[in-house]
Amino acid sequence: MKNIFLSLILITAASGFSYRSPMPINMTQSDLKYIAAKLQDPECVIGVFKVPDIRDEWHKIKATGDYPENDPSYMEFYKEKRFLKMNVVKLLKGDADSVVFTNINLGGISEEESLSFYTFPGVTWLLVLNKGLINNGGNAEPAGWLKDVKDIQKYKWLNPQTAFVADGYKGNYYIVWNKKYDIPVGLTETNMAFAEDIGNIYKAIQNFNKDTSKDDFNATLNLARDKMKTESGKTLCNMLIKK
Repeated sequence: MKNIFLSLILITAASGFSYRSPMPINMTQSDLKYIAAKLQDPECVIGVFKVPDIRDEWHKIKATGDYPENDPSYMEFYKEKRFLKMNVVKLLKGDADSVVFTNINLGGISEEESLSFYTFPGVTWLLVLNKGLINNGGNAEPAGWLKDVKDIQKYKWLNPQTAFVADGYKGNYYIVWNKKYDIPVGLTETNMAFAEDIGNIYKAIQNFNKDTSKDDFNATLNLARDKMKTESGKTLCNMLIKK
């Protein structure tokens, strides 16, 4: 069964693969501004995720206590929607289960923007993912690719902790690349140190609200900045400081 899923992931990844470059792009000011905005967005999670390969163990879903692959409808649903299942390595902002499901974006050289997220097995990513089931008056309202899922409630492994929407062009930065595959053009490389900086920034500001004074907010960020491991983390703190 694992071999089937791995083959399907590879086929889907290759279909959006137009040309290659061995040189990754470094984190830009635009990337950091995007992350700064998403740190204050309640409808997203930020974390480190791995596209599983054949060697990775399957993870159980907390809501069911079972592997989603054991659901008889899982493979049929996968063939229809070509979604991506990823293992959660480390959450930096927001809540998620041990695995998440998201959409796969297809694109290439003809797009105005190059794809920045590919589904090659064994690659670990720092990702910004938007919620796929948004709380609306106590109801979980589908967003993005999940709007087209009929009878979504019958898939118990799709819930607010597992269902997310990926932006194929923003918020995607690889940490560990699988050297079996060439690196596509337009990808941004980062590292766990920067990911940990993001997590520490969020911990510092997560309990603040609109009533928090600017002085208290900025003082907290200044303290966090002194503890950053990366220059990008320091820059992110500076971007969040209120003028």
